[in-house]
Amino acid sequence: MGVNGLLVVLHLFALTRFIQCFSTTSDLHSIFSPFSLHATREDRSSSIDYDVHLFSLKWSSLDDPINFSKTVRNTWRWKDEVLGDGRDFFVPRPKTLHALQEYIVQRAAAEFNDREADNWLLECVVLSNCARFEIILLTRDKATTLEFLAGCFVAQIQSFTNLRFKQLQTSFDRPGNIDGLAKVKQADRQRVSDLAEERHWNHLKGAEAVCRRLCMIAAGMADRPSRPGRPVPFQPFSSRDAHILLQLKRTLENARSAPRIALLLRYALIAGKTVRNPEKIEELQKLRQYGTGNTKYDSTPPSHVLEHVTQVAIQKGIDPTVEECVNAWVNLSNGKDIASFRNSALKLALNKEEEKWVLKRLHEPTILLREGMTIDEDSFLKDLQSDLVTMFR
Repeated sequence: MGVNGLLVVLHLFALTRFIQCFSTTSDLHSIFSPFSLHATREDRSSSIDYDVHLFSLKWSSLDDPINFSKTVRNTWRWKDEVLGDGRDFFVPRPKTLHALQEYIVQRAAAEFNDREADNWLLECVVLSNCARFEIILLTRDKATTLEFLAGCFVAQIQSFTNLRFKQLQTSFDRPGNIDGLAKVKQADRQRVSDLAEERHWNHLKGAEAVCRRLCMIAAGMADRPSRPGRPVPFQPFSSRDAHILLQLKRTLENARSAPRIALLLRYALIAGKTVRNPEKIEELQKLRQYGTGNTKYDSTPPSHVLEHVTQVAIQKGIDPTVEECVNAWVNLSNGKDIASFRNSALKLALNKEEEKWVLKRLHEPTILLREGMTIDEDSFLKDLQSDLVTMFR
């Protein structure tokens, strides 16, 4: 046997051993016809077509006739009567708040009656206390959302206006004060347009901005829309300021059907507790000698001391918490996207054998997605469908 003959035999032997390593034709197909994954490392949260929005209603003052809005003032009045006005200590009305949240979600599904309705508005949580009226939504379009929210509140205000025995109704937590069937009447369209004007709202978009806002609220450092222009000093030892933590906790308990927004609220509570803990932020001790801020015997700390301690509290208590929250938000969103991608692929399989083969093909793209990479999922699924037809049907 010549040298060339010997080389041919060796090649055949090697090829035979290689084929024996794979028991099925599907395994061979995965080697000879691999799907080309063009993966790039990006922030996968940017590929998600929904985002979290926070809308905070501004106060409308008679002292500012140019920006004054009767509709805005009526909305604040309705909020105080139905959700609580915060006299003494704010008494939350969880059942009423939950009814309002459910109404907003159901109203979205009714107004946008198509297959995309559930995807347009995913979650809703309302934060309402003596100083603020803020709505947190997981949704798509800011303009549509603002006009939609204005319609919801105008419809509720009109329904409540027609309610009998309002004085008795507003003394307790009564979810019946929220009209689940309320709709905007043609005569109220102008009020909707007025309330939907962006000048009446502070708007934040994105997990980082919304989480920071909630953390600042939990810390007692955020502005209070119903009291514009009033300073908000950091008072870590004030039981009155710490009451916001109880309000946020009850808001979180009311967010059972909003897991993503609940995540932001949980981190806000962590931040609110951290900035009041001298064991974690030693600089807080510099404010203890000035009292709690609850009584007339307390004194005001020098501005430079208060400013320094406030900045340290933000750096040590809020900034790290916001960073952790954003990471958790991205992981939560990516995890749900990966699950959706895998489910879409598995639905292409018609039997156990095909499903087993699809799972093998999903291994590599799943690893890439978990590492924060992006792939062309549509192309992958299209090729997967084609390969299933070729291999099994």
